Amino acid sequence: MTGKGRILIIADDLTGAMDSAGPFAGRGVETWVVADPAACDPSSLKSAHVVSVNTDSRHLSGPVAAERVAEAEMMSVAEQFLAGSEDVAALGAG
Repeated sequence: MTGKGRILIIADDLTGAMDSAGPFAGRGVETWVVADPAACDPSSLKSAHVVSVNTDSRHLSGPVAAERVAEAEMMSVAEQFLAGSEDVAALGAG
């Protein structure tokens, strides 16, 4: 991947996070999957161009799942990953 563009994928389960990230990794793009956002050290993601975050929200009711996804978008993992990027794309997966 050229330039400073980054992609953040927010997925509702680990399978979705892995499935969504796989095509990028398969093309040689440095890609990381965050299985547990609360346990992730955001500094470990600095070299990644694609980060896929598992929100573990598939089994939750609509309003609770939406809250979990909003939290994921605002958490330090996402904020630090996207900080300083000129081109950013955020994708939902599920």
